[in-house]
Amino acid sequence: MRLQFNLASLLAFFILVLLLHEAHESAHYFSAWLLCGCPPGRDFLVWELCSNCTGEKQFLLASFAGPLATYAFMWWGFSLLRPTTSAWQKTIGFALVTGALPLPRWLAAIDRGGDEISTLRHVFTGAKTYQGVLLGGLIVLLLTVPPVWRAFKAIRNKQRILIILAFLVIPWLLDRLLVEKFLNGKLAAAGVLMSPVYAGMPLLVILWQLFLLIAFALTARKLKYLSEDSTQSF
Repeated sequence: MRLQFNLASLLAFFILVLLLHEAHESAHYFSAWLLCGCPPGRDFLVWELCSNCTGEKQFLLASFAGPLATYAFMWWGFSLLRPTTSAWQKTIGFALVTGALPLPRWLAAIDRGGDEISTLRHVFTGAKTYQGVLLGGLIVLLLTVPPVWRAFKAIRNKQRILIILAFLVIPWLLDRLLVEKFLNGKLAAAGVLMSPVYAGMPLLVILWQLFLLIAFALTARKLKYLSEDSTQSF
């Protein structure tokens, strides 16, 4: 797979990155709602169980739901990157693996944080806390490294190390600036359209979800231009 870079394909890829991020947060939200029977509160990054739900089991399961959604997309991409798949499928697989943002999962694990380790530290308390840290870090490595390695091996460009690093770092930085710093750090923090309007969901989050779905529907086919091979065979 020989990657190529143009505005249309990169824009489509970044929309996918944002959509996968929202899928992660929505997995927390909907699993907590399903487990507790009442909708939780949320913004763009943080969720909390509804006031009537105080069970530790529900919290732990909902905490794992976000990472599981992210890993599901990464391993879907891993499957599409098999040697026997078409160039178009490999292109989508590469976009799914890197678009699911494995880098922040690694950084969080190094910092002994993130959903995986933070949740397991609720399970392994006291003197056993280190076990939660080790197990969480192992889970992150086992579920992220194989897809990223296969994505790297699929690249046929020169300087493929720099290319995979760019796809790991730049989308994460842009996602962080837009979602964490602007949407959550500016708008949500200021209370802009953050009053719950449906099932504990703020209007600003609903509008963001609608925007992402429409934007992805309009740009998804442009992902084919991310690879010369898929463009030629499409």
